[in-house]
Amino acid sequence: MARRIRPDLAIANSGFVGASLSSLYPGLPAPVMHYPVALVESSDTQERRSAARREQAVDDETTVIIQVSRFEAWKGHLLHLNALSRLKSRNWVCWMVGGPQNPADQRQYD
Repeated sequence: MARRIRPDLAIANSGFVGASLSSLYPGLPAPVMHYPVALVESSDTQERRSAARREQAVDDETTVIIQVSRFEAWKGHLLHLNALSRLKSRNWVCWMVGGPQNPADQRQYD
């Protein structure tokens, strides 16, 4: 139904979303505007970071790579894991943050 009326502009929250709009509306301008998130350090930032690492048995020298998203096939988990497998350094861990939110997601999660 969205194809019935062509918008003058679409605002995307990621490059992927912006690029996917071209299949619906070829040539449509779709600038990316990321969500505004203030990165504010609190007095206990380092303490919380260390506690999270201890909980996961990760030392301070290990790089933590995180993907935060719903557990859906099109969110890029397999692409992410493929890219990680190509890293030369092995001093990293990957945390996939999120989980299934519906029965279809649960099938992938299992």
